[in-house]
Amino acid sequence: MSGAVTSSDRLFSAAFLRGLRRVLALGLVVWCVATSLVFVDETEFVIVETLGRISAVYDHVTPESSDRGLHLKWPWPVGLARRFDRRQQVFGLAGRELFTQDKKNLTVSTYLLWRIPPTLDATTPVDERPVVRFFRGLGDRATAEARLEARTRALLAIEMSRVDLAQLLTAATPEARPALQQPLASLAARVLSEIRGEGAVRDLYAEKLGLEIVDLGIHRLNLPEG
Repeated sequence: MSGAVTSSDRLFSAAFLRGLRRVLALGLVVWCVATSLVFVDETEFVIVETLGRISAVYDHVTPESSDRGLHLKWPWPVGLARRFDRRQQVFGLAGRELFTQDKKNLTVSTYLLWRIPPTLDATTPVDERPVVRFFRGLGDRATAEARLEARTRALLAIEMSRVDLAQLLTAATPEARPALQQPLASLAARVLSEIRGEGAVRDLYAEKLGLEIVDLGIHRLNLPEG
């Protein structure tokens, strides 16, 4: 009797192990297939890495075509997909106290619009693509905005020190020159021009970091609480 029970137990154990192996094998296949698929949404760029090296970049966008849709890669962890938002990013800089040329202190709040531009030519080398430069030079949105904030605040402080308080608060009139009709807009345009400027600054953002400054504006100008 005990021999029959032992034999039955062995048969049951063997069947259980075979079933377990089949389930594990099926699960492994499903997992490999699932992690091998990369869906590129129209709102994002995707960099695919294979064993730590960039093997594919999906950032080509033109009116006629784009890289969005389903693509393949090696299963995780051999293949890894990194996603970046391709939409314009709104970055609001908190108010900071600055001094005008006539030594009046004001709290100035600004905002920046920036984005990672697409690659228009599908034959562009990987190392020259904006999203790759952004990934290698900055890595993520938080780092990019920290870099932008430091540069913007420095330029804004310089431009504020060149104008008097009365100039900033000048009311627009039909007879006023265009530069005086929107004093804050004019100040913001000068700061934006400096950020986009030629030479080292332009190289830093556009050619080295793959980052495009779309717009800059001043949305609040207050006296300090004190």
